Amino acid sequence: IVQSNFTVSIVVKMWSKRGKLDKAIETVYEALKQPQMILARVGKRVQSKNVDAHVGACLVGACIHNRAPEKAMEIFKDMKTWKDFNGPDANTYNAMICGLVKHGYTHEAADLAEEACMVLRASYDRQMLHSSAIRQLYRGLRNSNLLEEIGVPLRIKLIEAGVAFDERWLQQEVRHGSSSQGPL
Repeated sequence: IVQSNFTVSIVVKMWSKRGKLDKAIETVYEALKQPQMILARVGKRVQSKNVDAHVGACLVGACIHNRAPEKAMEIFKDMKTWKDFNGPDANTYNAMICGLVKHGYTHEAADLAEEACMVLRASYDRQMLHSSAIRQLYRGLRNSNLLEEIGVPLRIKLIEAGVAFDERWLQQEVRHGSSSQGPL
């Protein structure tokens, strides 16, 4: 099997689902050590990266799936230093924000959302954070009584970055009523 970003991401997911996070991490770091692949496309030689943003998102997702948010934060920080790696993409930020909130790291998730506003705004393809990740972050902020302290100032940065923001996320209580959308 020829190593590619696709095959590396599949192997990471496989090890993650088997509960072998150490093997998933090892797979990515071994791929980083390999010489870059040269792919031939219609008579042109195109150099490929050893590891792309999708692989990075899979790896932090594997950490979150295996209940290792500290490891996810460590790898997220480390991936910004990987050679020939363009950095985390919107999917990686979304996975990190959701996973950190899920495991009670609300402050860290808010910090990443703020970082993503700056990083993704400057990216060439203008990727954005998903509203589902921001909604989950605001649920975590509400549950931690941090809406005023963190949520309100973060709202301004999100809107300035072009992230779709629903003002209902700032409400202190979730209203369960006749709304067809259900809880926020």
